[in-house]
This record gives sequence, structure tokens and C-alpha cells, in this order.
Amino acid sequence: MKTVKFFWIILLFFGVMLVSCEKKSDTVNPVGGGSVSLKVNGESWSATLAVQAVKGAQGLVTLTGSDANAKQVSFTLMNAQAVGTYTIGGLTNPNQGRWTQSTSASETFLASMVLGSGEVKITEYSDSGFKGTFQFEAYNTDQVKVNITDGQFEASF
Repeated sequence: MKTVKFFWIILLFFGVMLVSCEKKSDTVNPVGGGSVSLKVNGESWSATLAVQAVKGAQGLVTLTGSDANAKQVSFTLMNAQAVGTYTIGGLTNPNQGRWTQSTSASETFLASMVLGSGEVKITEYSDSGFKGTFQFEAYNTDQVKVNITDGQFEASF
């Protein structure tokens, strides 16, 4: 009799556990909230680990998105205090974009005053965050080029 009672208690326990389990979402929300997605030479990529945006003095804005495989995109804009288009690259332009493929130094590609070009379009801007699109071409130390296209972002400061 004790064995039958024990069996029913175990069966009831596992029944409750089975019913109370929920399927977890397949969506991963990066640390910091927000989102960043793009194409690297035509291949889609999204930040799944972290998305961080920082607003500094005099309109300095930086956005960074990363994944668990050491891939990371970022851009830094000067005087970005409103909705508008901000150019990356050019000898007198301090705005820059960066793509990192891995932890190797030769896998970091930069669009800055020296090489590369692009733009960031801020479509929404407030004291708490911003949203928009971006694209740029960037080079590594071996002069290998990557094309970052179809970039989209939304992040809080």
C-alpha cells in the first residue's frame, strides 16, 4: 500500500512539473536593450549579447552592438544632437564606424578620417535614446575592405 501511495505521489509531482513548464522564447534580448542589425558583405548579422549607446558632451554619440562570438559594430558621431544624416569619413570629419570580426587585430575594420566612408541617418532622437539606419565601408590594417549595409539601430542612452 505504501508503494502504491508513493507511486501516486511521484506521478502527481511529475504531472504538476510537466504542466507548469513553459516554452522559453527563442528571442534573445541583448543587455542594454535596444537592437542593432546589419549585413556584412551581404551576410546578415544582429547584436545578440549587448547593445549600448552613450551620449556625451557637445553631441558626442556612440553606439556599440556585439554578439557572443566577438563580432561587434560601433559608430561614433560628433555633434549629433538631432535627427539628420551624419557622414563617416573624410579628412576633416571625426565621425567613424568600426566592424570587428573576431579578437584578432587584423579582423578590425575602420571607416574614419583616413580610409573608408559611409553615413548614419538618425530618424528619431530624444534625451533618452535614438533610432536610425547606417552603412559604411571600412578597412583593416592589410587594406582589406568590408561593406556594412542595411544597418538599423535603436538604443537608449
